[in-house]
Amino acid sequence: MGRTERGDFSELKALFRSAGATRLYAKALAENDNSKNQVYFRTGFGSLNILPNRGIEASADADATKSIFVAGLDFAWLAEDGLAVPAPHAKLILYPQYPEVRFSGF
Repeated sequence: MGRTERGDFSELKALFRSAGATRLYAKALAENDNSKNQVYFRTGFGSLNILPNRGIEASADADATKSIFVAGLDFAWLAEDGLAVPAPHAKLILYPQYPEVRFSGF
């Protein structure tokens, strides 16, 4: 890939386009968006309308005091060579008590 910011992003967009992407989203990560925490998407459940998912189910981690729901994603990383690398455990986690959506398992 090119070394200029503009070249890098243009080439990155071309790789995504050739892999079938029609829209790109970006998120500035917060300090607590790390390997131990799930990445916070947004308040409310609007991101469920943005990212195609496999349907919402009650989480196995839910109990009588808290409801948690998960939506599996057909998610993959895009390698530098343009090949898609599946992330089979990627999912959105919905916390109705807050309410918010987080991204996990990627």
